Amino acid sequence: MLLDSRKYIIPASFVGDSDLLRPSSILDLFQTEASLHAETLNIGYFDMLKKNLLWIVNYQEIDIIGKLPEYCDEVIVSTWPHERNRLDYVREYDIKDKNGNLLVTGIASWFTIDVNKRTLARDNSVEFVGEYYNHTNYPDFRRKKIQLATNSNSIKWDYKITYTDLDHNGHMNNAKYLDVIYNKHLNDLSKIKKIIIAFNHEAKLGETINMEYYNNDNEHYYIGYVNDEKCFEAIIREDN
Repeated sequence: MLLDSRKYIIPASFVGDSDLLRPSSILDLFQTEASLHAETLNIGYFDMLKKNLLWIVNYQEIDIIGKLPEYCDEVIVSTWPHERNRLDYVREYDIKDKNGNLLVTGIASWFTIDVNKRTLARDNSVEFVGEYYNHTNYPDFRRKKIQLATNSNSIKWDYKITYTDLDHNGHMNNAKYLDVIYNKHLNDLSKIKKIIIAFNHEAKLGETINMEYYNNDNEHYYIGYVNDEKCFEAIIREDN
């Protein structure tokens, strides 16, 4: 069955000063689990390189269902793919405590790109072979553009990409965008209930992300630009 589950212990580097799992660490766990699962399906990083392809995620939703995991907690992280769409590959995730209680859910849209051209490249040989796990926490999911507009009252700042932001694809790792947000504004992790983030364009070493932030009550909006081109957008919803 196309379902993969593994146990993880939350390390100190994954939590904030409240000892709760940071948003970027949720993405780290999801991406690690997805990568390990892809390896077992022979569509992992090195398998894809042989086809001159890379996996990239361009849209992600995260929902905090229960209490966020804490430092040293044992959790079970699971992932499973949906049947492939015409262009993208949708994959779900969840995090449960050691007793099986659901803590976090997630869903993402993945694409394949050409290694050299850095453009979308669909390959019909990239397929999931096996019986699908048909459970879903997102029965009405549709990948969509966030399309946040600029705001005259927004707060702006710049972030320059460093070596520790990069992944093995040579661009800023998806989880690092949530660290940029966390370092500027997010303090009380226990209030976060939903994160929506879209990755529109890759950002590379030495480039500067021009950040913009504004909010509407319990919803917080973030936009990042590189060379005047929108590279990511995010919405974070908190408890009222």
